[in-house]
Amino acid sequence: MEINKIKRSLLVLFLSFLAIGAQAQLEQAVKKIFAGDTITNGHVPLKRDSDSIHLADMRKSLEEARLNEANMRMEMEQMKLQMATADSVKYVQQRQRIDSLRQFTKGIPVVADGDTLFYLFTKRGGYTPQQRAQMTGAAIEEIGRRFNLQPDSVAIDHSDIVSDLMYGSKVLLSLTDQDALWEGVSRDSLAKERQQNVITKLHEMKAEHGLWRMAKRVLYFVLVIVGQYFLFRLTNWLFRKLKARILRLKDTKIKPVSIQGYELLDAQKQANLLVFLSSIGRYILMGLQLLFTVPLIFIIFPQTEGLAYQLLG
Repeated sequence: MEINKIKRSLLVLFLSFLAIGAQAQLEQAVKKIFAGDTITNGHVPLKRDSDSIHLADMRKSLEEARLNEANMRMEMEQMKLQMATADSVKYVQQRQRIDSLRQFTKGIPVVADGDTLFYLFTKRGGYTPQQRAQMTGAAIEEIGRRFNLQPDSVAIDHSDIVSDLMYGSKVLLSLTDQDALWEGVSRDSLAKERQQNVITKLHEMKAEHGLWRMAKRVLYFVLVIVGQYFLFRLTNWLFRKLKARILRLKDTKIKPVSIQGYELLDAQKQANLLVFLSSIGRYILMGLQLLFTVPLIFIIFPQTEGLAYQLLG
């Protein structure tokens, strides 16, 4: 009994020691927490001071960048001014040179469908004025002979260096600043003037190559074919008449050809020979008829007019 009491006393004492140790540890932990908060609160002002310094540095860098940007813009404006001045001087020099050459230099005419539309003085992209004028005239003629032509569809496509006269996706003419200098106007004004020249000519070509004109050309074509058909009929009729006359002459006027009693050609052979020669003459006559009829057919249509002149040549 006494032994049990002693065990209980020892157990209570042991538990008391444990409670005292746990309390001591809890107090130390609380002190550490408070000590940590104190240290943290002490670093806040230091961090704020560091952020202020960093912000000030950023503001300073930003001001320097703005200043550098302003300086660069000023330098660029000065360079643009110098370039504009140089261009102005160059423009004046070119204008003076062109004025001195204009009285001696003759422009190359741009001819379309037999009419002179305007003149070209300068080369462009490796093409001489003569080549430019020829290509421009050919392009206008090719467009003007279309059955679905819309003359007012000629447009101007401007870029930094050229102004193109366009019909759909086809370039009719490219104008440069040099072309404008020779004409004494701006490139924009020159492009509008040339556009009006081309539109006027295309209206004339549309009236000439329209449906009514095409109907008349088809009628001429039919008349030529019919006329050639009757010429062939007449030629064949004449050949038959001639052949019949030769055969009649065989028994009356055609005599055998003999040399020293040896008969070379009798009447029948002579008649056959004459018929053969007349047949050759018939084909020659028909060939001469075609020689004039075929080019005449090609001349009727503007698209094949050039081929007709080549055939005649």
